[in-house]
Amino acid sequence: LDYTDSTCPKLLLEPQRINLSRYSEQLDNAVWPAAGCSVTANAIVSPDGTLNADYIVENSAASTQHRIQTTLLGGTNAIHTISIFVKQGTGNRSAYIDNGPFYCYYNFTTGVITATGGTASVQDYGSGWYRLTLTSTAALTPTTLYIGLASGTSETYSGDGTSSIAFWGAQVEAGSYATSYIGPTLGAASTRGQDGAFKAGISSLIGQTEGVAFIDFVWNGLTGTGSYPRVMELWADSSNYLQFYTVAGDATVYWEIKNAGVVQFAGNTSMSLGHNKIAIGYKLNDMVIYKNGSLIASDATCTVPSTSALGVAGSYSGAGAQLAASVNQALLFTTRLPNASLAELTTI
Repeated sequence: LDYTDSTCPKLLLEPQRINLSRYSEQLDNAVWPAAGCSVTANAIVSPDGTLNADYIVENSAASTQHRIQTTLLGGTNAIHTISIFVKQGTGNRSAYIDNGPFYCYYNFTTGVITATGGTASVQDYGSGWYRLTLTSTAALTPTTLYIGLASGTSETYSGDGTSSIAFWGAQVEAGSYATSYIGPTLGAASTRGQDGAFKAGISSLIGQTEGVAFIDFVWNGLTGTGSYPRVMELWADSSNYLQFYTVAGDATVYWEIKNAGVVQFAGNTSMSLGHNKIAIGYKLNDMVIYKNGSLIASDATCTVPSTSALGVAGSYSGAGAQLAASVNQALLFTTRLPNASLAELTTI
């Protein structure tokens, strides 16, 4: 459950990812040799509420870099994303992360991010902590991660011997966006398995002859995993189902209802970047699709299949398909709500 920016949680369903950073929380470890700086270990409470975050403190050397670095644990030729939590300490230095061909600087005072060779973002985690994220523009095989202090956007400068920034939770993963922190890593790569939200044996909750399936989600413009990432599906078998799904590389939502192997109702609509609300009202000879407050399709000659399982932002029917989206809410109704109610339900 993700409580970011809200007291009301949403499901955080993420693909399998591997953190290639070694000792992601122990920046004083020997695998992180320091240059132009020192590391003060376990000096500040990290975003996980534990006294386990480290300060990187620049020394007073002239015209040098003030950073630590580590050799990454493998990696393939692909788009990669670096992320790390940062908090300003003494002074007003910028935080930077660097993987050679792509790097960025974050100015705590102005909130400005300057990136080269990639796209960068920052997210406020409260208590002065920010998660700095950088995604490479082109595919590459990462080998080294550098993190440290900068004077504005200059990595080489004369230090003052006191300026510091706290760092915690270093992560390097193959993918075009950052997933939630995978750690701690302790000398070896750490893997998080693919998340899913499935519920079987709920025939009493799924209107077998009529109902409404509704989902409220935020799509981030990415394709997810698998050939046909599902948005939502009611499933019995490959011959009986109702589903919203996407196709890798296509910003379109498709729907298909199949009963006894025969397609009853099918079509598609564009998927908006950001917030989407979609609902299907189903009943014998009375099916409708609503998206973001508007009726976009209907069918008056259709049969409803019998289903017994629910999949959200993934696929109950097959492994490996997952939508790259945050799910705010998913609802099932055992009656076919009036169209006016579906319009109200899906209005953003």
